[in-house]
Amino acid sequence: MQDTYRLGRHRGRWVALYGHGASKRRRALAADNKGEAQRQIRELNQRVSQSRIAGTATMADVYNLYVEDRERDGVPSVSRMRSAWKPLSGHFGHLPPASIDKAVCQTYVRKRRRQGVSDGGIRTELDYLSTALRFGARSKVYSGGAPAIERPPQPRPRTRWLTKAEVVRLVRGAGAPHVKLFILLAIATAGRPSHILQLTWDRVDLARRVINLDDPGRDRTRKGRASVPINDDVLAPLQMARELAATDHVIEYNEQPVASVKKSIKAAAKRARLSGVGPYVLRHTAGVWMAQAGVPMSEIAQYMGHTSTQVTERVYARYSPEHLKRAAGALRLDDKLHIAD
Repeated sequence: MQDTYRLGRHRGRWVALYGHGASKRRRALAADNKGEAQRQIRELNQRVSQSRIAGTATMADVYNLYVEDRERDGVPSVSRMRSAWKPLSGHFGHLPPASIDKAVCQTYVRKRRRQGVSDGGIRTELDYLSTALRFGARSKVYSGGAPAIERPPQPRPRTRWLTKAEVVRLVRGAGAPHVKLFILLAIATAGRPSHILQLTWDRVDLARRVINLDDPGRDRTRKGRASVPINDDVLAPLQMARELAATDHVIEYNEQPVASVKKSIKAAAKRARLSGVGPYVLRHTAGVWMAQAGVPMSEIAQYMGHTSTQVTERVYARYSPEHLKRAAGALRLDDKLHIAD
């Protein structure tokens, strides 16, 4: 493993240490506090990394430097950056940044679509790639500007949602108790599937009937998480699950937290004779039901953890009974005009 600078103290001053044993070197830092010293260490290590790959940088070099830089700065979502790189690496990792063009990106998009990945998921992966390239160009990891990244079109808002009768059929087809509980929680909280699977009992207040989907230990992202009431449909199942709980997680199976319910929901939908149903359809269904009931967009946004009502309006406004009514009224003909005459 190649050496990097690390923070140390010498004669009461902050220093950068490099190497070990007899080859260890010190470099004085112009820092009065630990925070500033750590920032200077990050800059030194970034320059060391850049000098090692200058002129020969591949996309793998650039992306790894980008992730390391974000991690040192304590930026959230580093785990998602690494997850996105797994599929990206095989296609882009060996390429020099300058060779990445529209055709290379289009080939990647076609490959990921054949693997069953949605356009939204592909866009997210390529967004990380684009950001890493801009970082590399700005940091002089490679010469030239960042190439433009071709992405799939922005996906249209979800259209598949379930009626209340269909949700009842899905619950009956769930089979395992943890799948049934997930479905009920997904509808009752309108939470994202991953947030429900990450939910722990310390954030479920059965006495006050409140669920806090926000994990205080999680990375902060733009995707908000709400605290929502526990309705009557999910109260009794939660109480029963709490009595039988073997882990800290609300959704568990065989005394282990559950990582994914995609296959289980698909199987439940098949038994219920429903098509196009996945975990995210349940969240969308909850949003549609609230809009159909005339709940204000601002309240739906808060319930669903949207950081902006613009997202809520774009997806759910058309389901509201009041949607475009005033606009339609403005298009009425004069009352004196009788079409039948």
